[in-house]
Amino acid sequence: MSQVWKYPVALDPVFIQDIPEGAQFLDCQYQRASGTPQMWWRVDPGRPLVKRTFLVVDTGQDMPDAARYLATFEVGGYVRHLFVFEVL
Repeated sequence: MSQVWKYPVALDPVFIQDIPEGAQFLDCQYQRASGTPQMWWRVDPGRPLVKRTFLVVDTGQDMPDAARYLATFEVGGYVRHLFVFEVL
């Protein structure tokens, strides 16, 4: 059985988050209630956690080719883009 879990998106250029193995990315948006961007994943809570490395870049910034696009979101008047380095 799966559940939808949310995780905070750090506005640091690179951050690491533990997410259950095999999780499916759903969305990333600024959440007014928390005051921060969040990402939502469909997870099996019984699966082991794996470390995933994320990258947040502003429009026009350089970025590595190896990063896989996940979502675009707006925060503080800036448009930012979320990428992940691990294969999903």
